Amino acid sequence: MEWFNILQWPAMVTNVIAAWLIASTQKIRRQFGFWCFLAGNLLWGFWGWHEEAWAIVMLQIFLAGLNIRGVHKNDNNNN
Repeated sequence: MEWFNILQWPAMVTNVIAAWLIASTQKIRRQFGFWCFLAGNLLWGFWGWHEEAWAIVMLQIFLAGLNIRGVHKNDNNNN
C-alpha cells in the first residue's frame, strides 16, 4: 500500500507542532502539545507496524509512555 507511506508526513508535522507547543509557558498549549505528540506516536506506530519496522514501533510505545507522563505532570503543574 503506497498510500500508507504518506503517514510519515502528517506524523512528522504533528511532532514538529507538538515540540513547538510543549515549549510554551502556557499550560493549555503544553497540554495540547503532549496530545499532539501522542497522535504522532500513533501515526508513527501505524507506519512502523505496516513497514515491519519494529524498533520504530517499540520507540513509539516508550515515547507514548513519556508523553502520557508529560500530560499528567502538566495537569499537576500550577502554571
